[in-house]
Amino acid sequence: MLVDFGADRIAFMNEGKRTVGVGFIMQTVHGPTPFRLPLKWEKVHEYIWQDYRETRSRYQKTRADFENEAYRVAWRILRDWLHSQLSIIATEQVKPEQVFLPYLMVNGDKTLAESFSEGSLNKLLPKYEEI
Repeated sequence: MLVDFGADRIAFMNEGKRTVGVGFIMQTVHGPTPFRLPLKWEKVHEYIWQDYRETRSRYQKTRADFENEAYRVAWRILRDWLHSQLSIIATEQVKPEQVFLPYLMVNGDKTLAESFSEGSLNKLLPKYEEI
């Protein structure tokens, strides 16, 4: 799907036997630009397990029984989100950098969103003062 929409050099980031991210290069106004999308299947696993525990009166399954399902669901979520974003890019409603900016690779192996969450971008932010 990424190739169909002009992405280049697609790479899968793995931890053990599971893929945990997808990296790619997309053309922007600044030329080839690297992005990395996370695949946080463990969060989906936790959500499915909690939902099961809250909606079933007797637990017949274990947490481990949901691991493969959670991985597949996480991939479907990423695929559907990505297809939607690429479609609005293809129809020129937005530019790639408007959609993928949080996933822009900066500072080596960090995304812009990760750097922001860690406080690495504080110098770039305006000072907020209460009125």
